[in-house]
Amino acid sequence: MKSSRIIFSKIFLSKRLSVSKCFLLAAFTLFSIETFKAQQKDSDYIKLTKISYTTGDINEAYRLLAILEKKYPENGYILAERGGWQMYGDDDVNGALVTLSRAIKLLPNDGNILTLRGIAFYRKGLVEKAVEDQKAALLINPEPIQFYIKLGGYHYALGDYDAALSVFLKGVEKHPSQAEMYKEAFAAYAKLNNVYGATDLFNRGILVKNMDTGFLRCHFGNFYMRMQMYKEASEQYQLAYDVPEPHMYADDYNSAAISFMKIGNLNKALSFINIACEKDPSKPEYFTNKADIAMNLKDYETVISSATKAIAADENNALAHMYMAIGYKWGRNDTAKAEWYENKANALDAASKK
Repeated sequence: MKSSRIIFSKIFLSKRLSVSKCFLLAAFTLFSIETFKAQQKDSDYIKLTKISYTTGDINEAYRLLAILEKKYPENGYILAERGGWQMYGDDDVNGALVTLSRAIKLLPNDGNILTLRGIAFYRKGLVEKAVEDQKAALLINPEPIQFYIKLGGYHYALGDYDAALSVFLKGVEKHPSQAEMYKEAFAAYAKLNNVYGATDLFNRGILVKNMDTGFLRCHFGNFYMRMQMYKEASEQYQLAYDVPEPHMYADDYNSAAISFMKIGNLNKALSFINIACEKDPSKPEYFTNKADIAMNLKDYETVISSATKAIAADENNALAHMYMAIGYKWGRNDTAKAEWYENKANALDAASKK
């Protein structure tokens, strides 16, 4: 975060102030600004900013915060870090809003802190307030791609898909080679049921210099999936895959598998879901999808092995237990085990609805 220069912008000076008073005021202002800047070079501050809010060591973060708050009392950047940890580390959204508001009073021209408070407002359910903060952040700094994604996302959450699309397209205009920006626009186009607009955006994006065409095709494939245009989706996933080093995430392979299953190409679906499971074996839904494809192929041993891995990832997965029942009944003719798994599936399903 950059230091702010507006802290003393509202001090009105008499034209008759003495030279000594002006000097003292200037010295005080310079001292205050340098105090705000000082923490940015502090090794403890640098360590703190390298700790992830979501996966980092919260105890170490709070240890560093305590040290920094003693060194730099009422420092906007330190307050912003405190607010971030209150929100992400402690899930204390109310406390985060109070702290971040204090930080913004000290640094009202810092778009990052406004963005952080916008996230807190969103978590609190005050989405309109989040929109206000993110709009202000974009006015201060129209560069960061995440600012466009956040603002468009808030409009999207409010159900204002036209406004969301408008923001996303501005983001595309600002960052024409960033496939992530197109992904958000495609989602809005899907909500607006606008195939023409999405197709036009894709056709323009695919020609942009330095565009990651693999990711762009996957995002466009996801658009087609939302529109239930499975043939078109499968074509985009296949084109994304048919390169020496495919740029596809595990979830893209999973979506590709579903698209091919929907159009009846089960062997192709199985090949894609195998890659998804290999890339991220922690996702039980990949293995239940694999079990579903295998069931349609009447490969009940694969149904059982896939469902077993899904249960290993999530022992309370009702669908995985149901596939186990199907595998044992139709593949091994083991009605006792099939009945046990079916009863377990029904019990888990009922418990999830309470």
